[in-house]
Amino acid sequence: MIKTNNLKIKSITPIIAPTDLRQVFPLSIEASEFVSASRESIKNILHGKDPRLMVVVGPCSIHDQRGA
Repeated sequence: MIKTNNLKIKSITPIIAPTDLRQVFPLSIEASEFVSASRESIKNILHGKDPRLMVVVGPCSIHDQRGA
């Protein structure tokens, strides 16, 4: 049988599970406080308690940093 799928894949590397990733790179107290404060700000904007405008812009990842 002739192979027709995954013709351009040279190798597969499994990624680390989120649980394991958290153990390798634990969240600092400073980062945790930033995330908490940011979520609170977003919640206040969405509920009209904060008059600022929130804009969500993509893409989520940038492959060509110079082009961006």
